Amino acid sequence: MSSAPSSRILTFDYLRGFFILIILIDHLWRWPNIFSFISGEGRLWVTAAEGFVIISGLLVGYIRGYKNRREPWSMVAGKLLRRAGVLYLWSVITTIVFTGSFWLFFLQGSHGAMPYVSLSNNDWPLLIKSALTLEYAHIWTFFLHLYTIFLILGIPVIVLLRRQLWWLVILLSGALWTVGIWLQVEWLIWQILFFLPATAGYHLEAIRRFLTGLSLSMRRSLKVSVLCFTVLSMFVSMLIEFHGNTLQTALSWTPAIYMQFTHTTQSLFSHEARSFAWVMVSFIWFIAFYMLFQAALPWLQRWLGWLLEPFGTRSLTAYILHGVPMVVTLYIFVNSTNIWLNSLLTLANILATWALVESRWLQKIIPR
Repeated sequence: MSSAPSSRILTFDYLRGFFILIILIDHLWRWPNIFSFISGEGRLWVTAAEGFVIISGLLVGYIRGYKNRREPWSMVAGKLLRRAGVLYLWSVITTIVFTGSFWLFFLQGSHGAMPYVSLSNNDWPLLIKSALTLEYAHIWTFFLHLYTIFLILGIPVIVLLRRQLWWLVILLSGALWTVGIWLQVEWLIWQILFFLPATAGYHLEAIRRFLTGLSLSMRRSLKVSVLCFTVLSMFVSMLIEFHGNTLQTALSWTPAIYMQFTHTTQSLFSHEARSFAWVMVSFIWFIAFYMLFQAALPWLQRWLGWLLEPFGTRSLTAYILHGVPMVVTLYIFVNSTNIWLNSLLTLANILATWALVESRWLQKIIPR
């Protein structure tokens, strides 16, 4: 790990921008698509969504926790509450706008497919009530709903971290995750990917000092282990999701054995299970991507800085706005199996979102 703080933050910015890019590609859901080679169609064991939550928690712990640790608690709490209020407002707005767009323009079925809406068609009072009470959030901006809750809960978490009760934060987060798995409550499940990184963010400088204090061979061994595990697990995940028959043939497994294998992996990594294995793999993959982005940072700055840096430094602006060009695309173009058309439409949405993010007028309105 580099000891330069500016390099570390810049790496976070580029990594967050990459996660936003992948989320945009997956939300448009135009497959087959050449961009699926970097997104995995959102079907791998871990997706960009987990990385986006992890890096957000990490930065809250580092900035609002560690860097603001000498500020009065009331000032830090005020910053978190104001931020939560802004995200709550935009969660409500985007949920109503995107759900309303589905009802107004897509119910007749002559257009591309927007995400499924769980509310009764054209029940506007229920939509407004559910959005205001955070009972429902549109999937395209679901993390605004989560972050509103997490930032409010972040206030007592930072109090505990200031009092060196990091172990209690970990225990409470683990307990809430267990309850969330039992009751199938989304925010209780996802909070573990926010508050454990927030704890690490608060101690980020201490972690960096610990790692730099290790021998060179030990650091290399840790890096190689993380990278090898990530490459191998991603490869297996891709084989299972996209080339199951090939994997079964290569391993000479009977159908019964292969079905048991896939059942086990699905029980560990399905989007409904959110198991402990999902949590651990999410963290390991995140660390691996961080190391790769840190090593490739000069190249990324030169060739992709124009896109990843604004997506990363204004990630919530991109997240809030990315649905606007998608509504237009889905309204004009029906679903297609043409890989070149799908790829072209995806590229157009990436560039349109980038243009919106770069708009100085919108930057004054939409939160960063």
